[in-house]
Amino acid sequence: MEAAALVAITLSNGESRPPDWEDFVGIVLPLFINSSISFYEEHKAGNAVKALMDSPAPKAKCRRDGSWPEIESSILVPSDLVSFKIGDIVPTDCVSIEAINVSIDQAALTGESLPVGKKEGDPCFSGFTCKQGEAEGVVISTGSNTLFGRAASLVGQDDDTTGHLQKILAQIGTFCLVVIGTFLVVEILVLYAGYRFSYRDGLDNLLVLLIGGIPIAMPTVLSVTLAVGAQQLAKHKAIVTRITAIEELADVTILCSDKTALTASSCAAYASCTENQDIIDSSVVGALGDVGRAHAGIKLLNFKPLNAVDKRTEITYHEESSGKLKRVTKGMTGIIIELCTRNKTEELENHLETDDPEAEGNGFELIGLLAVFDPLREDTKQTVDDALAFGVKVKMVTGDQLAIAKETGRRLGLGDHMYPAKVLKDGPIPGSKFRSLDEMIMDADGFAGVFPEHKFEIVKRLQGLGHLCAMTGDGANDAPALSRANVSIAVEGATDAARGAADIVLTEPGLSTIVHAIRGPRIIFQHMCNYTIYACTVTIRIVICFSVLAFGYKFSFPPFMVLIIVLLNDGAILMLSIDRVLPSSISDS
Repeated sequence: MEAAALVAITLSNGESRPPDWEDFVGIVLPLFINSSISFYEEHKAGNAVKALMDSPAPKAKCRRDGSWPEIESSILVPSDLVSFKIGDIVPTDCVSIEAINVSIDQAALTGESLPVGKKEGDPCFSGFTCKQGEAEGVVISTGSNTLFGRAASLVGQDDDTTGHLQKILAQIGTFCLVVIGTFLVVEILVLYAGYRFSYRDGLDNLLVLLIGGIPIAMPTVLSVTLAVGAQQLAKHKAIVTRITAIEELADVTILCSDKTALTASSCAAYASCTENQDIIDSSVVGALGDVGRAHAGIKLLNFKPLNAVDKRTEITYHEESSGKLKRVTKGMTGIIIELCTRNKTEELENHLETDDPEAEGNGFELIGLLAVFDPLREDTKQTVDDALAFGVKVKMVTGDQLAIAKETGRRLGLGDHMYPAKVLKDGPIPGSKFRSLDEMIMDADGFAGVFPEHKFEIVKRLQGLGHLCAMTGDGANDAPALSRANVSIAVEGATDAARGAADIVLTEPGLSTIVHAIRGPRIIFQHMCNYTIYACTVTIRIVICFSVLAFGYKFSFPPFMVLIIVLLNDGAILMLSIDRVLPSSISDS
């Protein structure tokens, strides 16, 4: 259309006639409207790279000349000695050389809610928070070479910046231009060489093909359709930050989700089952109908509540019937197992050498095990089933342990074909049924123990296999994969990094909104498909009809008349954006 406007204003001033100003204005005005609508609708919220890079602490305690001054963490170099304690943020990637009862919160990158214990020789990564103890470490990497730095660099990395919608429009535009260009060449030869048309009359007929054949209202129709779709998604608590993501969501074939987006919270619940009449489960749940019976005949001396550092709770009490002093503790399995020191002579002796009066005795004895699990959101399983009904395969990608991922996958109905993240580097296990890593990724129901670069690699490989991927997440650890995915979705409560990298931001808990976010774009795609088919048929009709009239009857048409007809026709076609259609049950790609 820009070419038609230039022809109307520059080449149509021959034979003592002024340029076609009315045609020029009539063409430029719709183009200006199209550009204005597109500019208004397109917006991007947040800055994921800045959110990631602002996370690490700007200061660090570093050993220099025998002292420990506080310096800018940006000037640290490998082999420097750094120190951090409870409440500090690890300034850079390092290996601990001295660790005193250290626990590190790794939720920023792994999504795990509980701190992880560190000992000498263990790596500590920048951006993690020290929850307990103090440590010294040797710097092994800084800046963009740290785990956080690599995550930030992945956020802005994208091999293909052209959206799926732009590719479709480019193909349609190419088709229209080929058809119009072919008939323009034929008209020039027939009208000027054959019929000896005057310069101005022949140019008017050429403008008729340019104006009538090019779907001038296509950008407006698509922008209005997408804007209406964005408003509909907003009613379902999904805020669109990239307008073309609506159409791309209609073509999604695989949805990758972090486990934290599938579970109700980061807190675990007891797995106490009574439906199967199991005698042990029934006994645990129903043994104490009256809670007061638990305190009968004892005198409570001390109570330590559960906390995220010790990961256990403990009471010390005096048993009145025997006069004995007893202590009972419960907590995470690994922690409790380490405390069961009965019959471990050396450990017991070391334990008794402490000044803690409660250390007297014969150590802890394991008396029971209660299973715990991450409770699912009430709507999560239905959401997964609905996604499968729309032809979207759901894969879970989490930083949690493999066993936890498998159990969560089984309860969700995703399956338990989960693999550790190390296979992404090492490849399929020798002797397995998979001949390549891509084949394993396609078969997998999910991956466990992943870091940001693993999530990014999974999405990238799935895209390389021809799939359009959507990614959900809520933390900085999800931002790189969100940036890479065709459609990125930040769930309710997501960090600034995740929201900044996302195309769609959910404003209410759960993933049920994603079902609406998939169904809505399927409807929108049908609207756009209907219009593009109509636009292509109009192009063929106008080009062929006006060319036949010019060739057979030597008709000469005023371009402005054709422009008015086209604008009125396209104005009526805008109603296709709110037409009633049925969404497809499979990807529209």
